[in-house]
Amino acid sequence: SPLGLTFDTFISRQGELAPQLLQQLTTELKWSAVPATTIIAGVDTTGAHIFVVSDPGVYRCCDGVGFAAIGSGGSHASSQFMGAHYTSGTTLSKALFMTFAAKKRAEVASGVGRFTDLLVISHPDGQILIEDPVKIELQTMYDKIRANETAALQSACEDTQTLLDRLTAEAQQLAGRDGTGVK
Repeated sequence: SPLGLTFDTFISRQGELAPQLLQQLTTELKWSAVPATTIIAGVDTTGAHIFVVSDPGVYRCCDGVGFAAIGSGGSHASSQFMGAHYTSGTTLSKALFMTFAAKKRAEVASGVGRFTDLLVISHPDGQILIEDPVKIELQTMYDKIRANETAALQSACEDTQTLLDRLTAEAQQLAGRDGTGVK
């Protein structure tokens, strides 16, 4: 609107615009069309509540599952929570670590930053800011889990290769016995 354009006149008059201005306006229009999604969480006298608001007037309550994840890393974070069997009844210690781990898992998605802010709201009147020394300890725990996962995956891949080698040898023996040419 500051340029006196509507969507229709922008399309019809784009040839009159300087290429740099056209690119800038196109980029801004694309981003302005992306709906903002927000997680609203808190505690009241009835307990903890989590809502995801995706458009004005469009929301969903996530109290039942006990977590919400949004943005480009949302699916990665959700997978972490689901894989850990996270529920609304999860203990505070598990919730804190799983939230940290979910954020770290989400960092593989483009646009998810490496810095993490954590705030624990434990009751209507209290909150705990998780400071850097605690985040360093959480990172150490997370790194240990990832190293164990990597080692377990490597071991499983080696065991699978051994299994395939055995199956191949058995198939070759069988093919040699009955002449069917099974591969």
